[in-house]
Amino acid sequence: MHADSTQTDPTRLRELDSWYRNFAERTGSPAIWEARLRTAKGLEAEADLVERALKSRNPGEVG
Repeated sequence: MHADSTQTDPTRLRELDSWYRNFAERTGSPAIWEARLRTAKGLEAEADLVERALKSRNPGEVG
């Protein structure tokens, strides 16, 4: 079973994070706004974890 590339690509995770944040701003419901922001924060945290894991595997890489 292959992992979804979204789960392993921090750039894609950050793009989704941004999309959810922008999408949250367009809702009229506070509950939906909060749920979308929670999703965005989760995606951001996942991107951070993936980046840290990648850097620990390749400590000599710059970036």
